[in-house]
Amino acid sequence: MSLRQHTSAGWCFHLALVTLAASVGWGQAEIFETPELDAGFRLLYELRPEEARAKFAAWQASHPQDALGVAAQAASYLFEECYRQGVLTSAYFLDDKLFLGKIALVMTLSLGMQADYASLIDKHQIESLAMIRAADNFAKRLLVVNPDASDAYLTLGAANYIIGSLPAFKRFFLKFKGISGDKKGGIEQLEIAAARGRYLRPFAKIILAMVSLREKNLALARTQLEELVAEFPQNPLFAAELAKLDAPSDARASR
Repeated sequence: MSLRQHTSAGWCFHLALVTLAASVGWGQAEIFETPELDAGFRLLYELRPEEARAKFAAWQASHPQDALGVAAQAASYLFEECYRQGVLTSAYFLDDKLFLGKIALVMTLSLGMQADYASLIDKHQIESLAMIRAADNFAKRLLVVNPDASDAYLTLGAANYIIGSLPAFKRFFLKFKGISGDKKGGIEQLEIAAARGRYLRPFAKIILAMVSLREKNLALARTQLEELVAEFPQNPLFAAELAKLDAPSDARASR
């Protein structure tokens, strides 16, 4: 994968979170019976995106004033691209250069050490992190309106974990942009989405599994992957990641 593809993959992951959060926000606060959307998201997790989009289009046709159908369509393209570029894999999550992004660090000595904020953190990464935080704020507002909208915890958890995983100096400078994170809290929020989410529960489970691998919590990663394989046996991604986990430790290290 080229550097350009790495950057694209990272943006894909971040944008998917924002778009999926929008889907939840428009839908769960007011709509509880959405058979076409339920079926569409299941097809999406089975890696049948065209069929999923047909279900989303049917919803949109019968609810032309509702933006949820459009958001679900957008989410389907983003999820498909994340899969195509290998973002939802241990290879991506366990590589800090991919998961946390490349840092362009330029230090200048002039009457002491000065560090320009824009030089410390890549502009595109700042923008993507700001988008995640915007989705995070959106999710918090949704939970005020509908405390049972557990899908919103996917965005909250991912935002907290990703930002909380950045190097300390980077988190320090991000605070000036009002962007902060909490790794432990993020994992707890991902667990809520993985256990009680509706549309995004499988998405939360794969994210939680990958995060658990980063944190060396193999038992939690295994549980999430085994449940995903049982629910979606047609999806090769889930089976492949479980197989990696089941491989001998020396084989896993070489992957």
